[in-house]
Amino acid sequence: NSLLYRYDHVSIGLSTGVFASIGIYCSIRAMTYGKKGAKDAFMVLLSGLALLGFLGTGKGRIDVTAHFFGFLAGLVVGMVVWYLGKVSKRAIFQHDILFGTLAVLEVVGCWVLALSHG
Repeated sequence: NSLLYRYDHVSIGLSTGVFASIGIYCSIRAMTYGKKGAKDAFMVLLSGLALLGFLGTGKGRIDVTAHFFGFLAGLVVGMVVWYLGKVSKRAIFQHDILFGTLAVLEVVGCWVLALSHG
């Protein structure tokens, strides 16, 4: 996202993560349908795009490209997670623990930084 803006553009927001989560969910659901349910898989992806359109756009200072790239990154991550889960259920459990721990540490780190800067 920052490559599309000037060098002074700084944007880190929770909403980008929310759209990444929507992308992950849509990707995993669509991959689960596979070729047998191509129409259903397509509908899942369209539903995700509809959520992006309804919740990720509007008037004011809304970073639509950050929301879009969050959704897009989520789609890619979802495909990787789906593949890892298909290869090994144990691998997906280990990744759940790893990513869950990293998410908690990220929140704690953000609070530490916020409180240390007043």
